[in-house]
Amino acid sequence: MTGVKWTPKTAFVLPQLPPSIEVDPVFAALLHLVAFLQLSDDETVDPDDAVEATENIAPYLKQLTKNQLAQYKTQCDAVAIFMRKAKQPDHVVEFFEEFLENMGLLDDQAPDK
Repeated sequence: MTGVKWTPKTAFVLPQLPPSIEVDPVFAALLHLVAFLQLSDDETVDPDDAVEATENIAPYLKQLTKNQLAQYKTQCDAVAIFMRKAKQPDHVVEFFEEFLENMGLLDDQAPDK
C-alpha cells in the first residue's frame, strides 16, 4: 500500500480503570475527561481551551465536603499507583497524584458536612 503514513497518537486516553482499585465511576469519567484535556498534545487540544474547560469544572468540585474530598484523594492515589504500575510516564502519574490540589481543592475550603 503506497501513500500510507503512520502518525503518532497525540491524544492522551486514560486506560480503563479496573474495578479492583475502587474508583467511583462518575469520578473516573471526570478523570478521563480532564486527563484528555490536560495531557493531550497542543495539536490535539488547544491548551487555552483545555485550561478554560478545566477551570469551569473546579467550582462544582469546590462544593464537595471534606469527607468527599478525602475519598476522592484516596481514589486519585489509587489511580496514580495503577498508572505507575502500568509504567506510564512520571508526568502522568503526577497528574493524578496532584489532581485535587491542582483543581484548588486541598486548601481547607470544603464545608465540614
